[in-house]
Amino acid sequence: MTRRLLTWIGISIFGAVLFGAVIYPQLQCALQRQSGEFVSWSLAAKNIPDLTKEAGTIVIGTVQGKLASVEDKSEWRGADVYTDFALTPKRFLKNPQPDKDLVVRLAGGIAKCRAVRVEGEASLKSGETVLLFLSKARDGEWIVAGASQGKYKLSGGKAINSHSETPRSVLEKKILRVLAE
Repeated sequence: MTRRLLTWIGISIFGAVLFGAVIYPQLQCALQRQSGEFVSWSLAAKNIPDLTKEAGTIVIGTVQGKLASVEDKSEWRGADVYTDFALTPKRFLKNPQPDKDLVVRLAGGIAKCRAVRVEGEASLKSGETVLLFLSKARDGEWIVAGASQGKYKLSGGKAINSHSETPRSVLEKKILRVLAE
């Protein structure tokens, strides 16, 4: 009887420790991620000439995937959680870069139990072909100029972003015309 009682007490203590140290924190993280934080900020509307002039480089490439989400208290674009993506360039329209792959940083993501969504920020998906207007951030990372305005998904001869859809050839001609001025 004593042996059973000691076994039961030992299992109960182990279960309580396991729940308190492993399961409960993961459950808290899952609940925090579901509710998340929402950051909203205003950004002036930018047209193709504005984006072309503002961008440090303009690149057509394929998103290879998400690298990491990091938490940083510097609060850029209203958020303190950022997600880095790898982009393999196919062609540069402005200021070619020597790096084989570029790292593009977007505001928002999930880091340390915190989910942050930034309204108006560009979104990148693994495998998609994009045209990006990129600028250098304070820390030297590439960011999308004009947030979602500076990202065009290229598909079937079209260039599509959250604000417009245009033939890809027309978009590229507009950019090259501005660069020739």
